[in-house]
Amino acid sequence: MWSLEYPFSLLVFLILPFLIYFVHFRKKRGGIILFNFTVWENKEHIQNINPARIFNIIFWFIFWAGFSSYIIAMAGPNIIEKERIYLTKGVDLLIVLDESGSMSLQDFEPDNRFESAKQVIKKFMYSRENDQIGLVTFSSDAVLRVPPTLDYSILEETLNKLKLMQLGEETAIGMGIAVAALHLKSSKAINKVIILITDGVNTTGRVSPEQAALLASQLGIRIYTIGIGRMSNSGGEFDEQMLIKIAQLSGGKYFFAGNPRTLTAIFKEIDSAVKTEKRLRIYVKRVPQHEFFILIGLICIIISYIGRKLLLKEIF
Repeated sequence: MWSLEYPFSLLVFLILPFLIYFVHFRKKRGGIILFNFTVWENKEHIQNINPARIFNIIFWFIFWAGFSSYIIAMAGPNIIEKERIYLTKGVDLLIVLDESGSMSLQDFEPDNRFESAKQVIKKFMYSRENDQIGLVTFSSDAVLRVPPTLDYSILEETLNKLKLMQLGEETAIGMGIAVAALHLKSSKAINKVIILITDGVNTTGRVSPEQAALLASQLGIRIYTIGIGRMSNSGGEFDEQMLIKIAQLSGGKYFFAGNPRTLTAIFKEIDSAVKTEKRLRIYVKRVPQHEFFILIGLICIIISYIGRKLLLKEIF
């Protein structure tokens, strides 16, 4: 945002028309600029326009633009920058995303389960403020893709590059939770949260989902579990009872997402639930810009002087 330290200096612009008149249009001035508007449409007249007169107008226009730039510099232009300093730490949050083959099912139209989850995660992270968010993915194994960070653009870039089954074809839900919990272990945030998104049943891994949930609970981490697709008791694919137990053991909550709209609503609910009191201080900084206008004014006046001196051969 721009501001002026001495705005009344702009009143000098009021005398600018008189200066221009005195220099160019006052009677008996040798440098008077005249246009014969009565023959404006005469082709012969247009062909006989003196190029020197045109250049003279251009160079004087540049001169007065430079003069105006100095007037603006006199007004003390500033750019006001506001910096937000948070006095309290936000939430440290890790999203644990299933990348097993079943996430490719096209029942989350127009995308598959995996792509739909990625899009909802992006919207969720940009709705947060001063919260460090990271990403863990799992299939046969689990890996930390992005440690908790405030730079959400890195997280978005990583999500865009993710592909299914990069870590194998099985489903190690316990390993995904354990990797996330261990990376949140050293966090100093008051609230530490894991959001688990899966459509499968734990089929592999050195740590069971229940063991990983107990570990998370001991570290003060809440787990919100989201089951995507169809529940096992309806002939489907994910173990709802396991996801409920994981959430209960860690003090979190379980959700079922049968379509993209429901998944979006779930993340909105989690967004409301996972909040901390934020105290911040706003610093206002003024960045002077008068040097820029002085430089522009100087350049314009030099161009005008050199142009009239060399091209128009004026004698000063």
